[in-house]
Amino acid sequence: SQIMQVSFSVLRGGDELLDESSCLQPFVIGPNSRLRTIWDTVSVLVVGYDVLTVPLIVMEGVLQEPEVEIVNLATTLFWTMDIFLSFMSGFYVNGLVELRPRKIARNYIRGWCFMDLVIILVDWLLLFLQSSLADFIGIVRITKTLRLGRLLRLVRLLRVMKVPSIIGDLMDGFHTESLTTTVAIVKNIMLITVLNHFIACGWIGLADAVPRDMPRWTLEMDKYPEHSSGWFRYLTALHWSLTQFTPASMEVVPKNRWERLYAVVVLLTAMVTFSTFVSSITTAMTTLRRINAERSQQRTHLRRYITENQLSIELGNKISFFVRTHQVSKRRRVHMEDMPVFKVLPETLLLQLHWEVYSQRLVPHPVFHHIKELDEQALFEICHTAMKEMSLGTSQELFHVGQEANAVYFLQSGTLEYFHPSLDILMFEPFGPDGSQGCRWFCEAVLWVKWEHVGRLAAVSTCEFVSMDAAQVRRIVARRPEIFFGCVVYAKQFRERMLNQSIADHFDVWCEFDEVQEMAQVAFGDFPHHTTSKDEGDMKRLGMMNKLWRSWSPRAFRRGSRSSTASGESIHRRCNTL
Repeated sequence: SQIMQVSFSVLRGGDELLDESSCLQPFVIGPNSRLRTIWDTVSVLVVGYDVLTVPLIVMEGVLQEPEVEIVNLATTLFWTMDIFLSFMSGFYVNGLVELRPRKIARNYIRGWCFMDLVIILVDWLLLFLQSSLADFIGIVRITKTLRLGRLLRLVRLLRVMKVPSIIGDLMDGFHTESLTTTVAIVKNIMLITVLNHFIACGWIGLADAVPRDMPRWTLEMDKYPEHSSGWFRYLTALHWSLTQFTPASMEVVPKNRWERLYAVVVLLTAMVTFSTFVSSITTAMTTLRRINAERSQQRTHLRRYITENQLSIELGNKISFFVRTHQVSKRRRVHMEDMPVFKVLPETLLLQLHWEVYSQRLVPHPVFHHIKELDEQALFEICHTAMKEMSLGTSQELFHVGQEANAVYFLQSGTLEYFHPSLDILMFEPFGPDGSQGCRWFCEAVLWVKWEHVGRLAAVSTCEFVSMDAAQVRRIVARRPEIFFGCVVYAKQFRERMLNQSIADHFDVWCEFDEVQEMAQVAFGDFPHHTTSKDEGDMKRLGMMNKLWRSWSPRAFRRGSRSSTASGESIHRRCNTL
């Protein structure tokens, strides 16, 4: 079959755009880096502090400025450093991570820079007005008359507009449905609380703003000294605010037309907002209940099955432990099969999608690197027709002893354990502790010989793979004379390598990069390739490939693997040679 030519970009989603010539480049941090995540979390907490304290400071008699002077200084220093950090924080643009300092500065200047500067200047001005230097030059007398210092604090609340985008970025890191639902419930509860906090502060401020000769709701409290404190007034106002959102009542009622108007506006607001919040929380709670019900039903059925079939206690405990562990760690990446929209994509877009997802997994293997150099369309066809994504949960097996091999697996993330009767447990990860490349592919032997697994490979943690259909790869190679004879030479070298090595080198998980690279260089670099014409027939080459593949006896190596002292010569006698 013919594969159409498709042009594709060099840049991929998630790639970083850098400016190596800039001296500031080493100081730039990514938008999802640990420092940026911690800083954003602290930013949300600081904004929450402002939301709670600023209205209380503006309302006289509740919270005095000297009580929070040190905290205000700390938050002002924090927001000052935030401006400098914003000039060094990358951002996403069209799926790419923009880390070039000049682009970051331009984006920040066009966005929040001006607003941040205005707010931080007001913060420093307020700190100056509270200092002894302001008393010395007489500014405090003016501000006390105009109450400028208290009103200017309201400017700090403009930072609340930053919170939705920050929370959205933080929630992108949550990948489990239960955790996302729980965070959504907490967020709705916090929004209701903050809204009632502002309504309560407004209720207090309205009582202080009306003329002294006009009745107001605080007059009854002023008669009792223990009820006239600022905090008691605030808690009473908060209680009144909550009753406006629920079918409850209390002794505080409006006493003048302004308070009555305020109460009517609050009631109308509560009719709209509270119903929305309640429906959102109810939906989220229903989702959580469904998730927990499914888990509970599964555990109940498991216990019934173990009891009704009279399984041994040891086996039952092992199964129960596996189910609990798998439920905790079953999170996996989103795969193409999880996206129904991909099924209706045009063929051209699917070709490009498969290429960009799978080629980067294959090219690190020396054989597929040479295939890409000699016949890129062959690798293009492999990516489109022979590859798929798969996940492995904790303690699940990828293969076991005696299972017929039919695919090659390329590890993307996670940790694996390889069990063999004659060896200690081997551990495999995609990257070593020092960041170097670890074992990235398994079961390569199935491409070149008929193979049965001689060990068991299981996941220690949730693992992600892309698998390659070995039979489909052989069919593609047989139709490509540009790479066919190089693959034949590599297959012969691979089999000789298996015959000449001791049984300790298990080819289920053998991925020695240097040796593979040397064999691939001999097969594709130094070997004089044939330039057979198309009319020689694809079937002839496919027959040669299958004959080479079947010339190996898989049971011979498996029988030999049961004895750790078997030598290469004994294995050679059990195998058919070319």
